[in-house]
Amino acid sequence: MQAREGVIVGYLVRRAVTYIDSHLDQDLSPSALAAEIGVSERHLTRLFVTELGHTPGRFVRRSRTEAAAQLLASTRLPIASIATRCGFGSAETLRQAFVDRYGTSPSRFRLAYADQDSAGTGNSVKPNATS
Repeated sequence: MQAREGVIVGYLVRRAVTYIDSHLDQDLSPSALAAEIGVSERHLTRLFVTELGHTPGRFVRRSRTEAAAQLLASTRLPIASIATRCGFGSAETLRQAFVDRYGTSPSRFRLAYADQDSAGTGNSVKPNATS
């Protein structure tokens, strides 16, 4: 019975993560996510903490920030457009999340990435593993 519960838990978390990744610009509050996968907010939080080590809110913020990093590195979209596309309420909210995650602002990240790319290092965007 316990193995089956583990499969169900894994399925629910994968379903939530897939939803998050494909709906970054939408409401991803714990209540919206819980409703999407058919569990209570409390149960959703337990699932995320157990399986991923983060609350749903922290996971969403990290996913949005990482998506923004990819867009900053691969496009010339304005930072405000990237913020909107990744579900941040404003460029300032993106900046705060970015500084928390990467230790630099989005504009400095873009400049540093462009400098590395033009030097032919071929570096890909890698999140700070300590965050």
